[in-house]
Amino acid sequence: MSSKILYTRNLTRLLINGKFQVTCYRYFSTARKSIMGIQRMTISSLPYLPSSSERNIRIQDSHISHSSEKEIALALSRLDLDLNKRGLLNKEDLESIVTEIQKNKTITSSQGLYLIRCCGNLLPEELLEERNNLVQKIWELLLNFEVPLDINHFNSLLRIYLENEHSFNPLRFLSTMIEREIQPDRVTYQRLLIAYTQKGDLEGAKKILNILKHKELVIDYRTYNAIVTGHSMMGDWEGAKSIISSMSAKGLTPDTETYRELLKGYAKFGICFAISSSLENWKKMNISFSDGDLLAALYKAAVHGHSEAVDILLNRMRKDRDYNRSCVNIILQLVTQRKENEAFKILLSMKPKRTIDGKVPGSGRFFIRHIVKTNCSSDKIVEFCRKLVQTEKNSRAFFIALEAANIFERIELVDPLLNEIRDGGSFANSLGAILASGMLSGGEKKLIDTLRKMAAIRLYPNVQTINKHILPHLAGDSQTLLQKLRSARLSFPVISVALLQKSLASLDFNEAIRITSTFYISMNLRLYEDIATAYVKSQNATGLARLMNSLLPDGEEDETKNEAMELSSQIIGSVLKEICDQTPSGQLEVIEPLLKALKDQGLTISLSVAQFVRDKASEGKMTSAAVDLLAELTSGKLIPVPLNPTPRRLQLATISQVEKNIAKFRTFARERKLDEALAVRKELDAHNVPFSNGLNLLLIDLYGHHGRLDEALDVFSRMHMNPDLIVLPSKIMILSARLLKVGRIDDAIRVLEKLKIDPRVTENIELTRLVNASAIRLMDAAAENGNVETIQKIFDCLEQSKALKMSRALLGSLVKVHVVRDDLDSALDEFDRWTKERRTTPWNTQLAANLIEKDDTTRLDRLMRMNTAVHGEKNSLFDLSLAFLSCQRVRDAKNVLETPGLRIVNSRLDNVCAFYVRRKKIDELENLVKITKNVFNVDRHMLYNHLLAACIKVDDPKRATNVWTLMQEEGDLVPDSGFLRRLGDFLTTKKMLVPFSVPPSDQMSS
Repeated sequence: MSSKILYTRNLTRLLINGKFQVTCYRYFSTARKSIMGIQRMTISSLPYLPSSSERNIRIQDSHISHSSEKEIALALSRLDLDLNKRGLLNKEDLESIVTEIQKNKTITSSQGLYLIRCCGNLLPEELLEERNNLVQKIWELLLNFEVPLDINHFNSLLRIYLENEHSFNPLRFLSTMIEREIQPDRVTYQRLLIAYTQKGDLEGAKKILNILKHKELVIDYRTYNAIVTGHSMMGDWEGAKSIISSMSAKGLTPDTETYRELLKGYAKFGICFAISSSLENWKKMNISFSDGDLLAALYKAAVHGHSEAVDILLNRMRKDRDYNRSCVNIILQLVTQRKENEAFKILLSMKPKRTIDGKVPGSGRFFIRHIVKTNCSSDKIVEFCRKLVQTEKNSRAFFIALEAANIFERIELVDPLLNEIRDGGSFANSLGAILASGMLSGGEKKLIDTLRKMAAIRLYPNVQTINKHILPHLAGDSQTLLQKLRSARLSFPVISVALLQKSLASLDFNEAIRITSTFYISMNLRLYEDIATAYVKSQNATGLARLMNSLLPDGEEDETKNEAMELSSQIIGSVLKEICDQTPSGQLEVIEPLLKALKDQGLTISLSVAQFVRDKASEGKMTSAAVDLLAELTSGKLIPVPLNPTPRRLQLATISQVEKNIAKFRTFARERKLDEALAVRKELDAHNVPFSNGLNLLLIDLYGHHGRLDEALDVFSRMHMNPDLIVLPSKIMILSARLLKVGRIDDAIRVLEKLKIDPRVTENIELTRLVNASAIRLMDAAAENGNVETIQKIFDCLEQSKALKMSRALLGSLVKVHVVRDDLDSALDEFDRWTKERRTTPWNTQLAANLIEKDDTTRLDRLMRMNTAVHGEKNSLFDLSLAFLSCQRVRDAKNVLETPGLRIVNSRLDNVCAFYVRRKKIDELENLVKITKNVFNVDRHMLYNHLLAACIKVDDPKRATNVWTLMQEEGDLVPDSGFLRRLGDFLTTKKMLVPFSVPPSDQMSS
């Protein structure tokens, strides 16, 4: 009888009879004692941890500023937002945060926990070894900074070990926890058990089981599933099936997770017949696998080279809503493991996305970038791109690969990719591999021509590429270089930053000042580093001070002065930090000359920056001169010295009066003071001061506000004598809405016909929201008039202009206009039109509510059928419940939500709650909380957090306190620390008794 079968029988017997094996526990105790004397461990065997008394020590470091802690917290928040959006993370983002933590020597317990959890499958683009190295780095940071650690940190570390298939000694891990007085819980033992079973070590798994028995911890289905995993990974199918049978003997029903582990074993060994037959059998047993379950098995098949098994599993995918997102993660992991062919199969299986206008955007961009990044061969990259183009998955596949080759400096890819583009007829001449070659045979002209051709296919070099491969081949000063690069259609921001970095690299502060005085420079961490490096190398304190002066806004108004002082502190503080980081010793000698130069330039620093300088110089002695300089720099009395006292500067008094009048006009216009604004305008006209487009738009808005629409139209018409003028779409829509309000429909349409695509809107999310909101208000105003012809004309103008994307909210007005006319059949017909043309359901809830109020069940049934055709039955039922809620028919809403099989998607529920909070619909929100109490899978914490936010928004502390009481009544619902802090702070501001202990604030919660 084989030892493997003996292990199986012993393990099964142990699970069924529950007898504790003393010999195993003695082995564990012996192992624990033998580890006590081991030297400080690395991450693979778990490093030394501070004792329980040491763990209570908070990090205290005089070098740490509160602003640094905020920066780290904000960086983690951005990371979390990126994770929620994409479902994965970039290693570079994590490493930048870790570097910042190392510099500032600050990290909280919850931040450390969050970072640990980021080092597993959330990094699908990285090799398992790289992921393990990163978590090791983070763990050592937590130990070195003596961050308080608890069971959550260890359980999270175990989870990452498992995801990264990290080889470690589970018993040693457990022993280290116990000796540091951190008690393992059931989750710990389950993950240690999986660690053994993943590598097929059933003897080790038995030791963990014995410990579970000894501690009288419940052995649930998760424990059995782990044992099934162990047998499956060894190819021991009989053993796995024996464990599954033993579950029934213990009163546990094998679930989807149990059979998934068996399926993964079949996939690992490529047993195709077993995969197909088992899936059919399990289907008859009502065992349903999600796409995620099947993809997990597919991954096993792919990494072990079983292509046929991959095909079988792909054909079984249901392709639910999250299918594409799950695929992205698996594809990236497979490409990282050099399984590009299998990854490409999955890519081709992904569902095509559709925009609201029915178009299908190109797919596979992430795949192309990653195969380029991971050094996939040029032949394979070309082949994959060619297939994407031929299958019409992505017509720009070669361009994306070319862009990636530029980013990741894959020189050898440029020519084959450009040949494919040329052969495909995209353009006549090959661009050549100029970005990577570093040498040009055709001189400047060929370089500029090539850059223009690249711009024609929307391939633009970044700052690094410009500095490395373009500027070395161009001659001239900064102005000449600007003209040449602009002729190649490069953007001002990229050119200006590249030229600034070039001058800093050559330690030419005068040239750098000329650049910053000519262009607006958006500062970033890389520029601060470059400036600091230039100073450390040159020791040119005067040059650096003048450069920082040139980065400040110029002006004499109080508002501008305050802005300059604030910006001065920010820039100087950032540069000083970088200088100190680059000069760990002798910092005062390096900084003191700079402080004097800053004073001579009249620059100001904040008290926090001054304190930072004192802290950095604490190892030596602060000189009296340095103390005096810091006092002057923080006094607020210094005035920036003009850099270039040219004749234009000497005439500042005359120019200043004009600028003051323009500022006055802006103020009066924004305060809606028409007469005063017109008086200032008359004075400006007397001095022949031309009105800019911005001032004219203010004037149009001012005329419109006071109902003087003829004057507004006159100014608008004169502005549009310039055919190339592009006016912010929201401004045009506001004027059109005002004309529409007074019945001037033809004028309103004529104004809308001037709409054009504004590049500023596409590049700025806030402007995008502003334009969309203006369009919705315009369409809504047209709908309220009840004129179907008018609203259709307005909609046509908006759509044809392509100035904004047609949203569901915009289309809703086309339905609403019929309801305003009490023509419900036409409203339903319009609704039906959009469900068929664009697969969207505009004004759905409001239309349903209108029908509910009229008890029109026939039309409501028709609406539900149309809605179901687009969103499915479950989503349609949820929409119906919201319509009942809006009509205060709470019981009906509750009955709908309790429909058997209905499962609410928490993300949708979150959006609905956020909408109620914005609109201050607190009654509807309270009712929603009540009727979802017994609904499956509803995030109750999320609901109560929204309800608290609504109470705070309406400034009702009694109602807010009642929210906390309602949570206590639910029994198993415990308010989290964030909820308690928000409620406690709100009650404190209202001078009301806080009925609970407010937990201390933390920077980042996981």
